[in-house]
Amino acid sequence: MRHVWPPSNTDSSRSEFIDTGKLPVIDPQNDVLWQSIDAFDFNDPDADLSFTARLAREIGWKLNYASRMVEEYKRLVYLAIRAGHEVTPSDAVDQAWHLHLTYSQNYWDKFCKDVLEMPLQHGPTKGGKPEAEKYWGQYHRTLDTYQELSDETPPVDI
Repeated sequence: MRHVWPPSNTDSSRSEFIDTGKLPVIDPQNDVLWQSIDAFDFNDPDADLSFTARLAREIGWKLNYASRMVEEYKRLVYLAIRAGHEVTPSDAVDQAWHLHLTYSQNYWDKFCKDVLEMPLQHGPTKGGKPEAEKYWGQYHRTLDTYQELSDETPPVDI
C-alpha cells in the first residue's frame, strides 16, 4: 500500500470538511480542480504507444481495464487533494500512479504544475506489520471518502 500527503489545508473543500465533519459530494459542474483532472489526457497523441496501452501491456491488463484504471487514478488524485487526510490507493490504482511517475516531465511539469497547481508526492511504506496496519486503515478510510465525495461505491474489481 502507498499513501499520499494532502498538499494543502487552504481550499474550501477542506474548510467545509473541518466545519461540518462531512465532505462535499463531487460536483463536476462546480469544481474546477475536478474538471481539470478529468480533462487531463494521459495519452500523447504523437506516441506510438499511449500511456493507457503501456499500462495495459506492462501490467498484463486488457486495454479497457487499463482505461478504467486511469479514470480511477484521476479520482485518487482528486481525493488526495480534497479528502483532508492521507489517502491510500488500491494496488491496481497504485500501478497507474507508478507508471505516471516514470513519465516524469508529464507528471511534474504538466500534471502537478499545470493541472493540480501543486506537487503531489508519492510515499512508499516502510514495511512491517505496523505499517501494513496503518495503510490498511488508510485504504479503508480512502474507500469511505471516495463514496462520500462521489456518492458512488468504489468499484470492487479495482
